[in-house]
Amino acid sequence: MKISAVITADRDINGLERCLKTVEGWVNEIIIPASGSIKIDQELINKYKLRIIHCNNGKGDIAEQGIKASNSDWVLVLEPDEEVSIPLKREILTNLPQVKKDFIKVPIIVNSGDVWKIENRKVRLFRRCAGEAVPGYGIFINPIRHYKDFIFPGNPVTAKEIRSILVIKMRGLGDTVLMTPLLQTLKSYYLNASITCAVKPGSEDVLSGNPYVERIIICKSFLNAFFKIAFSRKYDIVLCPQASRSAAILGLVSRAPLRVINNHNGKNYFTTMRVKKPEEYEDAVDRDLDCARALGLPVKIKKVKVYTAKNATLDLVDHGSAPSRLFAGISVSASKKNKMWAKERYAELADKLIKDNGYKVIFFDDPSDPEALKQVLDRMKNKPCFVSEKKLGKVIQLISKLDVFIGNDSGLAHIAAGLDIPTVTIIGPDEPKIFHPYSEKDRHFILNSVQNCKPCWKDSCDFPVCLDNISVSEVLDAVKKAVS
Repeated sequence: MKISAVITADRDINGLERCLKTVEGWVNEIIIPASGSIKIDQELINKYKLRIIHCNNGKGDIAEQGIKASNSDWVLVLEPDEEVSIPLKREILTNLPQVKKDFIKVPIIVNSGDVWKIENRKVRLFRRCAGEAVPGYGIFINPIRHYKDFIFPGNPVTAKEIRSILVIKMRGLGDTVLMTPLLQTLKSYYLNASITCAVKPGSEDVLSGNPYVERIIICKSFLNAFFKIAFSRKYDIVLCPQASRSAAILGLVSRAPLRVINNHNGKNYFTTMRVKKPEEYEDAVDRDLDCARALGLPVKIKKVKVYTAKNATLDLVDHGSAPSRLFAGISVSASKKNKMWAKERYAELADKLIKDNGYKVIFFDDPSDPEALKQVLDRMKNKPCFVSEKKLGKVIQLISKLDVFIGNDSGLAHIAAGLDIPTVTIIGPDEPKIFHPYSEKDRHFILNSVQNCKPCWKDSCDFPVCLDNISVSEVLDAVKKAVS
């Protein structure tokens, strides 16, 4: 089944690229029917392989002209200021082949303040060659997002009035790494302000060497965080860059007069500064940086950064590695089972790195899931080193000495990227455009299999084709590119 996206261009097209990002890679062609006065930038045409149709206004609606120009089975019609939501993309790819009707209505939602509300429902999917279809309309439940422009403050909040900043992010290791450009941006403008970070246990080691962070509050639970923050120092600003409702409450009890609460999909409870809703494919670094933009701060830094402790003395040679060998670090664990590549493939990969490529392979044990690594080691023919180290700070030091890091989409992969170590990351059910904001030019490579069921939010999967389709040879090729 083939799908065309038709994006009408008969008026303002300022949001066109935002729209294009949400159809790129999964539709078979992108058609832009444009009225005579509209000019499409040639760079966009080349980047997204656009097919431009110059429409005659006397020949009917330009959307109809775009539909007629399509060669696909189905046509999805969009306006330049709209986005296909990720859940709708999944619904289209999964359910459209079974649809018997010729037209499908889709909810259109609009950002009203800081929440999404249903604007109306419109027919946006058209069968190109109507057959003996069942009369009436089909209905999909997931929305197209009609985005209204958001204007950030023209002037930053005055620097001299800001002495103490609290940043709350109660997420995993990777999310903490992705927050580091926000911390650097805050410090680069508020030079005299002290920055305190409230994080979950374990994440403190990601920030412990960070020169932009003065103090870290380790929050073992919501109640623990509530009392630590409520009875902490006085803050001038609190930022919650990935706010759940509980994080928003923590922001409120901080007593900071300026609160920047950024819930990416829901209501920004207790915020005093408006934060825009992120683009559907806006990466996680930029989503956090929207908190800085809400304060009117110029954003120039987007590179994640992790620092080793100043007194770091560990070396890979201490773990049995010859100093003349290339060091490849591997982590086989992840936060969810359905993000973990097959154990037998990790074993085959490590054997080939050792025997055929001359690497010294060092596995990093996950104290919360030691069985995962044991299953890999039991399948191997060659003997690697492995690090059973419960202190993340020491693991960070060891990763900083590697030539390449290989693993699933996990916190350690983000840490390696933050240490400027070349990475090869095996992406399972997540959306790499959002959660892997790294570039191949910086020697960060991903292996990603496009599937109709992605992204997926399950904890486990009986048929993980998104991971099974990634071969050992593909990973080896990526490793060679990363270290070249």
